[in-house]
Amino acid sequence: MKKIILLFLVLILTLSLWAENELPHYGTTLHVGGSGSLLELEYQYRFFINDKHAFSASVAINTVGFNIGFPVGLNYTYGHKNQLFVGLRFVPNILFDSFDEEVDVPFWSYLANFRIGYGRELVLSKQNYTLYVYLSPFMNVESGMVLPWAGVGLTHYF
Repeated sequence: MKKIILLFLVLILTLSLWAENELPHYGTTLHVGGSGSLLELEYQYRFFINDKHAFSASVAINTVGFNIGFPVGLNYTYGHKNQLFVGLRFVPNILFDSFDEEVDVPFWSYLANFRIGYGRELVLSKQNYTLYVYLSPFMNVESGMVLPWAGVGLTHYF
């Protein structure tokens, strides 16, 4: 298993040597919905761009009321103007409030999040944006419970 992970990391790091630099590498996204949240601010770095394929790493901060999450993940997009979007993220959450009276707060919980959706490239005021609409089910790692979720995000690339 360690050899597979090492091979995967080596491929990701070396494939970027042949990447074409037509698309911007950095992006910030404002999401409504997302990985079990109501609002999210995400930073993306595209480390591999080649023709219609792009891989990016992302970090974010999100919130549902008084609870705060810190998603970290990998994304894949296929296409230029119209894009297929797939992402996998790990989301540590700190709960400052809970409906369950037996839970002592603050309390850390952990989610696994899968995202799949559609992206549409937009140019507004000579700036590059992408509007994403996606399904975003998440799983509580401790309990194994899977909950449906969805989101909409607007990314500004620079």
